Amino acid sequence: MLHRLDRDTSGLVLVAKDQDSFKILRSQFRLGQIEKKYWALVWGKVKREEVLAYPLAHARRDPRKMTAVEAGEAKKTPARSWKALTRLKPLSSSRRFTLLEVRIDTGVTHQIRAHLEAFGHPLVGDPLYGKGRPDPFGLGRQFLHAFYLGFRHPKSGREVAVTSPLPEDLRKVLERLKMRL
Repeated sequence: MLHRLDRDTSGLVLVAKDQDSFKILRSQFRLGQIEKKYWALVWGKVKREEVLAYPLAHARRDPRKMTAVEAGEAKKTPARSWKALTRLKPLSSSRRFTLLEVRIDTGVTHQIRAHLEAFGHPLVGDPLYGKGRPDPFGLGRQFLHAFYLGFRHPKSGREVAVTSPLPEDLRKVLERLKMRL
């Protein structure tokens, strides 16, 4: 497997069938040539496109979590942190929620979840990064779905784009909010 999804995140994962393909695809990941897009429902109103570029590090108080290292925190920065870039595009909003298209240029553990928490708009239903907010739709998981992967085929070199529809449980939440993709 070339990358993974957080537990309780639905959607696409890229897997290589042989070692040569794995090496080529892994190189594409490292060079930022694989495009990954997600749908995310967050708390609050996000009114414009945003780019979150906070480095991520393991949280000191909770080893299960990553934390965004924001500007001015250099003295508090853990010895090991990873560059991370997350792009947000609002698609729809209703009541206290915004549906986002999220693109990540990097692939750090819990990147989207930690960046959205630091940005003040945690994922709906996220038990770890939700800042104690309730799960208002009874999802039992975060509203995060990897819907698109774009890459070059490791053998032919042609562009490949793969999509995954929104799962039923997440689709029902959008219906309740009268949001459309």
